[in-house]
Amino acid sequence: MNIFALSGFINGVSALIFGLIIYLKNPKQLANKTFGLMTFALAIWAFGYGFWLSTQDKESALFWTRILSIGSTF
Repeated sequence: MNIFALSGFINGVSALIFGLIIYLKNPKQLANKTFGLMTFALAIWAFGYGFWLSTQDKESALFWTRILSIGSTF
């Protein structure tokens, strides 16, 4: 596995955990909701990045770059 792909997976997992911890501290506060959504989008981007770098064919690479773009728009 590529070290850059591994960094994408590690970033995705850490963003999900960190965002979930902050959100669950006070789910009614707007700042916590916003931060939770931001880290969720970051996790989508990071997982897309990791899978994009670990693909072997161009069709799946194109799919994962589209997922990567979804995460970056939020």
